[in-house]
Amino acid sequence: MCSIDNLLSFAGGVGCGLGIALALAPKSGNEMRSLIANGARGCKDQVQRQATERLHKGQDQLQRHSTGLKQAVKACFQTYQSNVA
Repeated sequence: MCSIDNLLSFAGGVGCGLGIALALAPKSGNEMRSLIANGARGCKDQVQRQATERLHKGQDQLQRHSTGLKQAVKACFQTYQSNVA
């Protein structure tokens, strides 16, 4: 009923199952906490870097637009003065 081939197949299946189970087994508590902490630090650093870049980009745009706005107001004021005077 139980041949050697069946027994070897069963043993091979058990060995493969054990290998896969060990490879996919959850990490220890310390390893998992370290993994989560490192991932969170990486996310925080990335968000901080992107926020800083966008802040600088926004400041540059504001500077450019405010310069243009100042020039437009000055031109309007000069036109107003030349028309009133």
